[in-house]
Amino acid sequence: MSIAMSESLQPRRWWLVGSSSGLLLVACGHAGARPPGRGPALHFDRYAELEGIYKPHQLITGNSGRVLVVGTGGFALATQDVCNIIERDAGVAPIAVTDAGRLLLGADWYSWHGRKLGRVWMHPLEGGLGRELAVSRAGGDWITVALVAPLQEGTNLIAYGILPGGRRRWSYVVEGGGAGAIGSGGRVVLVDGYGRLVVLANRLDGHKRPAVLVDSKTSPDAYMVACDEDGILLLCAPHDAEQYEDSAGRVAAQPYWTPRGNWVTSLVALDYDGRERWRAEIPFAGLQAVRRGDGSVVVGGMGVAVVKDGKLRWMRAIEVRVHVALHRRDIIVAHGTTILRVDAVGRILGSGSIDDEAGACLLEVQPDGTIWVVTPRAVWRGR
Repeated sequence: MSIAMSESLQPRRWWLVGSSSGLLLVACGHAGARPPGRGPALHFDRYAELEGIYKPHQLITGNSGRVLVVGTGGFALATQDVCNIIERDAGVAPIAVTDAGRLLLGADWYSWHGRKLGRVWMHPLEGGLGRELAVSRAGGDWITVALVAPLQEGTNLIAYGILPGGRRRWSYVVEGGGAGAIGSGGRVVLVDGYGRLVVLANRLDGHKRPAVLVDSKTSPDAYMVACDEDGILLLCAPHDAEQYEDSAGRVAAQPYWTPRGNWVTSLVALDYDGRERWRAEIPFAGLQAVRRGDGSVVVGGMGVAVVKDGKLRWMRAIEVRVHVALHRRDIIVAHGTTILRVDAVGRILGSGSIDDEAGACLLEVQPDGTIWVVTPRAVWRGR
C-alpha cells in the first residue's frame, strides 16, 4: 500500500492504523476536526510565566513541582509559588542534567533555587557560539557532545571526556557539524550529516583519543541520532534540500524549529557495533524518535508514527510540528495548542488544550501521569 505525500499534507487529517489484514488509512475530517472517541478531557493550568530565556530547548521536572526550562538566553527555575529567571549569554545554548539534588548547567553547578554552587570544567561553548547536544556521566568521567562555532570559523561537532577534577581527558572532532547522543556505558554516537556514523567508547586508544568502535557510512544521510540501552536510532533523508537546515546547519534537533518543507524519513535501528537491525520509511519529516518498552519506536515531527520491527503500525501526518512523550503504555502527543493521549494503535484516550497561541515546543510526562508542556511564553501542567 502506498500513500501519496501530497495527500498527507492537505488540511484533511489521516490516520494509518494496523489491522489483521494490513494497514488501514482512515480520513478523519478537516484540520479542525478530531477522530471520534476523544476520551476523558485533559485539563491544563498555566504554571509559570517565561520571560527573558528566549527560545526554550530543554525541560527537566523534579520532585515537589520543581521545573527547569533552559533557553537560548538563560534558564527558569519554577515552583508553584515562584519562578526565578537567570539570564545568560544568548549565543550559547547549554543543556542541564541533575545530579545529587543539584543541577549541572553548562560548566556550572546550581541549586534548584538558582544559586551558583561551583564550576566543573571549561565548557567547550565558552568563547564562541553553539549549543550542547548531550551530557552524561560514565564512571567518574563527564562526557559532553556540543556543536561549537567559534567566531569567524565553521561549525564543528565535538565530543569531550572530562575527568572529575575538570581536566579534559580526551576530545574527538567531526568537522562541519552534525548531531550526537550519548548511550549506555558512555558510548558516544556522532553523525555528520553526510552519511558518516562514528561510535566512540569512553576509553583511550593510546593516543589520547577515545577508542573508535564504528566509523562507517549511512544511507540516506543521518541528520538526527538517539540512543539508549537497546541501541541506536537514526533519522535519515537525502541531503539535497534546504528545508533540513536550521540556524546551526543541517541539524533538525531544536524543539522550537519547524522545517520549511517536508520529506520522507528513513528510521534506522542499529546495534552499537553498527549492524543494522531494521529500517522503515515514514511519509513525513521526522524530528524525534523515542523507544517504547515493547521495542516499538514513536517518531514525532510533522506528524506522529509508531514503528515495530521495521513495520509502520500507524501514523498521522499533521500540518504543525508534533512533540511526543511516553507514559506507561500510552503516547502523549502535543501539536500546537492540542494535547492528546493515545494508545499503542492510535486510539485517542484523552484530549485537551492549552490557552497559549505560541503552541507547545517541549513536552514531558512524570511517572504519576502529570503532563508538562512548555511554550516560548509559559509552563503548563495538566493531567
